[in-house]
Amino acid sequence: MKLFLQRFFLFAAVVCCLCLPSVGYSRVRIAVIYPQVDQPYAKVFEQIIADIRLQKGFEVQTYTLSDNYDPGTVSQWIRKQNAQTLVALGQRGVDIVESLNMDIPIIVGAVLYASVSQNNLVSGISLTPDPDLLFKHLKQLAPGIKRVHVVYNPDRYQWLIDYAKKAASRRGVTIVAREARDLPSAAPMYRELLADSQQDNDAVWLLQDSTTVGNSSILPLVLKEAWEKKLVVFSSNPSHVRRGVLFSLYADQDAIGRSITQLLLHQTSGTSKSKGLLPLSDVRIAVNLRTAGHIKLDIPFEQRRQFDTVYPKR
Repeated sequence: MKLFLQRFFLFAAVVCCLCLPSVGYSRVRIAVIYPQVDQPYAKVFEQIIADIRLQKGFEVQTYTLSDNYDPGTVSQWIRKQNAQTLVALGQRGVDIVESLNMDIPIIVGAVLYASVSQNNLVSGISLTPDPDLLFKHLKQLAPGIKRVHVVYNPDRYQWLIDYAKKAASRRGVTIVAREARDLPSAAPMYRELLADSQQDNDAVWLLQDSTTVGNSSILPLVLKEAWEKKLVVFSSNPSHVRRGVLFSLYADQDAIGRSITQLLLHQTSGTSKSKGLLPLSDVRIAVNLRTAGHIKLDIPFEQRRQFDTVYPKR
């Protein structure tokens, strides 16, 4: 009986210890700011926030940025939350970062680009597809390509071109990059590169940027010349594929939130101190088969089955 009582009290003590709250356990307070937008764009932000909330140990508070938001009010709200990390979503979210003057880690997501100064303040994942993956698919579709021509705005995409040059060397292509900060200066650069480009050796890469690719000006020019010369044109803008661009990569929306959450975990655990945007690696592929046929690309049936979106629509 004595032995039974000893074992009983020992068991009870263990259960009590297990039921007590962990000493020193604290939840990480995350403040999320994101723009007020209509569907279907709002769904992207909602999915990212939902994935962050699923992470055990995160306490998430959100603030919606209106068109006429006041940076001072936003800054006061963040401080009131005692946030340990700020997540800024959307271009409006990243544009406010510099004015907030926060001394906490800042993660950005669902943005296309960041300026040089913003890139030095934040870590994050862009909606711009990873150039390494673009070049991988380029070589699969058109193995003979040796040079990739691109016109870019250095105020927005210098970080991407730096990344692309390293990726290109691994994929056996050379980047020929030309700087332009507006459409009037970009237009003659496209005419020059299109005139110099050779079928089977050169490809044109279009960025998703209104300062260098006008959908009503530059895009028709590039597509017309490329069609006549049977040149490969690929894009970071998936909407260009239905217009005649060979292929593009676009976001896998179900995976973006998980990737941003992983980045948050690394930041809050102190295992990552890196700054700057990372290109998007959670992607799907869209291909224009009519364009592929016109420029005489032989795409095996098994490879076609791996395309997520195909144009023209059947």
